[in-house]
Amino acid sequence: MSLAASLALVPAAAQAGYAPGDRGVYTVSGITYWNQANTNVVTSAATGETRSGPDTHCVSPGSIAIRGKVFESSSTGTAAALRAESVVWYTNATLCPGEYNGYSAYCYFGGGFRYFYSGGDSWAWNSGGYYNWYNTIPGKVQNP
Repeated sequence: MSLAASLALVPAAAQAGYAPGDRGVYTVSGITYWNQANTNVVTSAATGETRSGPDTHCVSPGSIAIRGKVFESSSTGTAAALRAESVVWYTNATLCPGEYNGYSAYCYFGGGFRYFYSGGDSWAWNSGGYYNWYNTIPGKVQNP
């Protein structure tokens, strides 16, 4: 599934706790990368983590940037509202296939039965001298 098609997806049905998201895959300047949005909800906080790494080559520090986001929604992922987003974080080490970096956004909601899912952004350095941007596939809806 392409990342463009994923923008129209509604997150999967709710469940409690932690859920890894589906991986998005894209190619920039001949290098294949992946990204993923993971959701974790505990008693009073929700976390939206974005991970990204290379699939085919080692890449130098700064080649990947990531931003985590966490959204509050209904149990089915509709009526979503952005509750928190992290800074854009640039990788600070060489990453090779099988390695990744992740960065998270945190939302403290003080308790109660509420629904959240993760989303995020990743960027990969293009040999043309700029970053290509990719959205993650929305994470699965979680509750405490």
